[in-house]
Amino acid sequence: MARTIARTVVTASPEAVWPILTHHEGMPSWSPLRRVVLEAEGDPERDGVGAVRAMHGPGPVIKEKVVSWDPPRSYEYTLIAGVPIRNHHGRVELTSTPEGTGITWTVTFRPIVPGTGWLIARVLGRILQRMLDRLPTQLGDAPGIEAAE
Repeated sequence: MARTIARTVVTASPEAVWPILTHHEGMPSWSPLRRVVLEAEGDPERDGVGAVRAMHGPGPVIKEKVVSWDPPRSYEYTLIAGVPIRNHHGRVELTSTPEGTGITWTVTFRPIVPGTGWLIARVLGRILQRMLDRLPTQLGDAPGIEAAE
């Protein structure tokens, strides 16, 4: 099983960060995605457990399903289509810190082609880190959220 982790800290509470980080259709404002379509709503919250998001960006459409939802602490999802890897599982976790909120994004998966896990993890890790690094600068409508120093 391969794994990659991206982290950042922002100067806002988990309660302020959660609705922005978990609003699937808002992801293009802080990611390389062009569009995210919610194909199935979650329950009891729209973006929660059972939600299926189709992410349109460079490359094939990637579909993920939310499998765990614990506001404002964490959510988990699995890949259901679009990328040639198996057992893809992501977890996004928010923790209170003295600076505000720590965000940790962990992804585990099995590569289809043996021996490529390290490369996929490295590329995926860089993408996730860039997304988290952009998050504070893309939240102009959420005052007080910025990268902690």
